[in-house]
Amino acid sequence: DLHFRTFGSGPPLINLHGLFGSGDNWLTLARHWSADFTIYLPDLRNHGRSVWTESHDYLSMAGDVLKLMDQCGLSDACLLGHSMGGKAAMTLALRCPERVRALVVVDIAPKIYPLSEHHHLLSTLATVDLSKFENRTRLDAFLSRDIPQMDTRQFILKNIYRSDQGDFAWRMNVRGLLANLNS
Repeated sequence: DLHFRTFGSGPPLINLHGLFGSGDNWLTLARHWSADFTIYLPDLRNHGRSVWTESHDYLSMAGDVLKLMDQCGLSDACLLGHSMGGKAAMTLALRCPERVRALVVVDIAPKIYPLSEHHHLLSTLATVDLSKFENRTRLDAFLSRDIPQMDTRQFILKNIYRSDQGDFAWRMNVRGLLANLNS
C-alpha cells in the first residue's frame, strides 16, 4: 500500500514525485491547488513511508497508483508526474486510459535515459553505514567526498530520519532502487 496525504476538494489530482523524492515534495503546490482540486500526494514504492519491495518498475508503480485510486473510490483522476513519477503516470495512462482524466508530465520523456549519475548516487548511499553518524552534519561531510554537489546532498538527506531506536535510517529503499535502476 502507498502512504499518501490528501488536501482540498474538487476533482482528484494525483501528484507523483521523482526518484529520491516523496509526496511531500509537492506540499507547497498542493496547498495552492487544493482550492480547486482534491490533491493526493502518495509516496511511490521504495520511497518515503510507502512499502519497500524487491521490484521497482513502471508497471508496478502504475499498478500501485491504480490500487490507490480504487482504495479512494476514484473512477478517474488527473495525474501530474515529475521525472520517475511522470513515467509511472504515462504507464498508467497507456494501460488504463479510461482512468486518466488528464495527464501532465514534467522533466521526463518516454525514452531511455542514461542512469550513470543515479547509479553513482545509489552505489554511494548503499555503502553508508548510517549507524556510524550521530548527526546530519557529519553525514553530509562524509557524503561530500563522493557527492560534491551540496543541493544533491541536501535532497538526499531529506530521505534520512531517526528511527524509534534513535538511529538514522533511510526513507527510501536504497538497495532495492539500485537493484532495479534499469527496470
